Amino acid sequence: MSVTRPNLRSFAVLLVAVAALLAAVRPALAGVTERRAAWNARLVEELRAQNADAVAPFREALDAHEREADEARALALFEKVNALAPGFTPAMRRRAMILAGSGRRAEGVALARRAVEIEDTPENRMALALVLVTPQQGEVVAAGDASEALRLARRVAYDDARDPDKHHTLCQVAFFAQSLPDLEAGAAKLLEIAPSEPESHVWVALAATMRGERDAAHASVATARRLGLDRDAADRLTSLVDSTEPPLLRWGKRVLAVFVIWLVGLALLFGVGGALSAATLRFVRRLSADAGAPRAAGALRGLYRAVLHVASVYYYVSLPLVLLLSVVLGGGLILAFFYVGRIPVYLVVLIASAVLFTIVSVVKSLLVRARDEDPGVAVDLAEHPELARVLKDVAARVGTRAVDDVYLTPHTEIAVLERGSMLRQLRGSTSRCLVLGVGVLDGMKLGPFKAILAHEYGHFSNRDTAGGGVALSVRRSLLLTALGLAQRGAAAWYNPAWLFVIGFERIFLRISQGASRLQEVMADRVAALAYGPEAFARGLTHVVRRAVEFDAHVNATLDEVVTKSRPLANLYRYEPEQKAEGGDVEAAVTAAMDREPSPYDSHPKPADRVRSVRELATSVAPAVDDEHDVWTLFARRDAIEEVMTSEVRARLAMQGIVVRDGDVAAA
Repeated sequence: MSVTRPNLRSFAVLLVAVAALLAAVRPALAGVTERRAAWNARLVEELRAQNADAVAPFREALDAHEREADEARALALFEKVNALAPGFTPAMRRRAMILAGSGRRAEGVALARRAVEIEDTPENRMALALVLVTPQQGEVVAAGDASEALRLARRVAYDDARDPDKHHTLCQVAFFAQSLPDLEAGAAKLLEIAPSEPESHVWVALAATMRGERDAAHASVATARRLGLDRDAADRLTSLVDSTEPPLLRWGKRVLAVFVIWLVGLALLFGVGGALSAATLRFVRRLSADAGAPRAAGALRGLYRAVLHVASVYYYVSLPLVLLLSVVLGGGLILAFFYVGRIPVYLVVLIASAVLFTIVSVVKSLLVRARDEDPGVAVDLAEHPELARVLKDVAARVGTRAVDDVYLTPHTEIAVLERGSMLRQLRGSTSRCLVLGVGVLDGMKLGPFKAILAHEYGHFSNRDTAGGGVALSVRRSLLLTALGLAQRGAAAWYNPAWLFVIGFERIFLRISQGASRLQEVMADRVAALAYGPEAFARGLTHVVRRAVEFDAHVNATLDEVVTKSRPLANLYRYEPEQKAEGGDVEAAVTAAMDREPSPYDSHPKPADRVRSVRELATSVAPAVDDEHDVWTLFARRDAIEEVMTSEVRARLAMQGIVVRDGDVAAA
């Protein structure tokens, strides 16, 4: 009969592990121990009848052998017993098993065969079977030895179907001979005749392990543990079952668990970002003149800062996982083609290219440093002393340091920022900058202008512009990765890196923009307390109005000068033939003031900001120059507007749109 060999990896290693396990398990079980003690007592009486002088060394040998205290001593004692009682085969078969277990299987087999020749008993046949399949270092049991051992073990077990020890030996022989049917048959019989003995369930567990059914094996181990299996033996058996799991599957489960935890983390960040965003919007709507409002805002800002730092760290931790997922999916698809036997070369090249481009884009986004470019055209404050004076006066009223540099842009933005390395930020020696859009200045009065400046200085005093280097790095990395993937054709739904960039950008925006909304509201309070609620309300309304009006003016002007090839000397003074209707502009301004912010907006609704500051119980006496035009702070308005117009022409030229220069009269 042929030997069934299960599909087990590293079975030679398992043989050694199971041999050590069985040595620890079998003597520890109460039922087996009792039967063995009774059997040994019978052998002692049998030996006493042959030679009473051999009884003492026999008992000593049994003790040393069963406790594995000293196998060499046990072997010597059994040899002494056989010297005193040459026909006593129990000592002979014990010697054979010790020899085989110590790596001398050939000697053990010869001795076991001699015992069978002297006395053909079930016990001697079982001993021969065990010796034949005893695993040797670096060797596999020969098919002939395994077949003979199974034949001997089956015959003994079937002749005495109610003896658990016989079926235990059959299971042991079957396992080492890699005969799964015999192991299953022996284990099933043990469950029938000795279901309460843990040893029976040990063999059921090993049979399930050989079938590759690790869940069933673990269940049997749990049953054996419940029935009294020694904890150490049970732990070793559990480890043995786990060790049969294929490495790819074992590590695949771990990797899958890591990805599941990672996805849960992303979901938590998204949920926390949404909750904080909603909390900020509620805080803004309920904000009043209550003295406790700044403290509450401070706590909320601190929470935002902590979550933003966690999200930033989470982003960088996620990048290796995203790259690993891209490589695994791409490699898996290519391997699948090889497994099927049909290799679409074009598709393989496409997949490999997508994976390579993803790696390059992500790594490049981490290595490329952003250039610290000027945010606009620098203004020499020495040429505009009135502007410099106002900037210092507003800073003094707010209680913070004035800006160091002013930059002009063609548009309508008003913003502040700090420039300098992270070390300079920690030292507080950064350069404070004001970015001022020329388009917002038309029609603006000094009182509202000072209030808007106070709002921007409020960001400085609240430390909104300090730090944030990690968050800015995350935004830059996200942008560069997205651009890299898009430029290389890897921005697709099936690319995990692209899905991550899109998803994480939304998460990061929910968190960072929510923090920005809170910063805006608290800076509004600084401005209202410094220059009065009405001054700030007028200033904010003017900024919103000018953004709408200037956009309409620019669109009409550029459409006209481009389509009709007209020169453009001064964008701000040009009078287009087709102007936006006044009613349309007013409707757009009203819509802008009342537009509800989304979770991704950095500013609250302007109407809510105006309402909030007007609820503050404060008033500030107007200054004598509050109704002066802002342009009085600048020397040579025409020159500034023409420089900004040149900036617009240069930007259009970069897009392939040529707008000629010229004087106002020619326009």
